[in-house]
Amino acid sequence: MSNLRTSTKLHIFIAIFTFVILYFINLLHNNVSVLNNTWNSYINQIASRQILLQDVKTHFGYGGAIHNFKNYLIRKQDNYRVEADDHFNNILSSIEYYREIPNLSELEKEALNNISSVTLNYQKQLAIVARMHAEGSNIKMIDQIVRIDDAPAIKAFNILQLEYDNLTSQSSLEIKDLGKQSYEYTVILFLLIAAFSLSFVRVITHFVRVELRK
Repeated sequence: MSNLRTSTKLHIFIAIFTFVILYFINLLHNNVSVLNNTWNSYINQIASRQILLQDVKTHFGYGGAIHNFKNYLIRKQDNYRVEADDHFNNILSSIEYYREIPNLSELEKEALNNISSVTLNYQKQLAIVARMHAEGSNIKMIDQIVRIDDAPAIKAFNILQLEYDNLTSQSSLEIKDLGKQSYEYTVILFLLIAAFSLSFVRVITHFVRVELRK
C-alpha cells in the first residue's frame, strides 16, 4: 500500500510539473510569436516609411528635381529638363508606393497628397518653362511667371518624419517589453526545470531507499 502511495505521488508530481512546464512553454511561444509579428510589422510598415520618405526627399531636393528645374530655367539646356522630369516621376512613383503601406494615418495621407500636388505643379511649370524657352522669352520674364510654393511640401515632409518618429518610438517600446517578457519566461522555465530535476532526484532516491528496505 505504501509503495502504491509513493508511486501515485510520483505520477502526480510528474503530471503537475509537466502541466506547469507546458504552460510556460506556451506562454513563451506566444510571446515570441507576438515579438516576431511586431518586428515584421516594423520592417514592413515603419521602416518602409523612412526608406520611401528619404527617397522622395532625395529626388526633391539639392541635386534632384528642383535643382535641375532651376538649372533648366537659367541655362536652357535640355538635359536639365529631362533630369528634372525624371526626378519628378520618381517622386510620384515613391508616393504611390508609400500610399500602399497599411494603416496610414489621415495626416500621412494628406501630407502625401500635398507633396504630390507640389510635384505635379512643378511638372506643369516645367512644361511652361520649356515652351517659353522655345518662344525666346528671357529668363527674367519666365521667372516672374513661373511661381511655385514649396511650403506645403516642406510641411508635409516634417509631418511624415514626425509620424515615422512616433511609430518607431512606440514600436521600440513594444519590442523591448516583449523581449523582457520572453527573458523572464525563459528564466522561470529554466528554474522550474532545475527545481524539477532536483526534486525528481530526491523522489527517486527516496523511492529506491524504500525498495531497498524491503
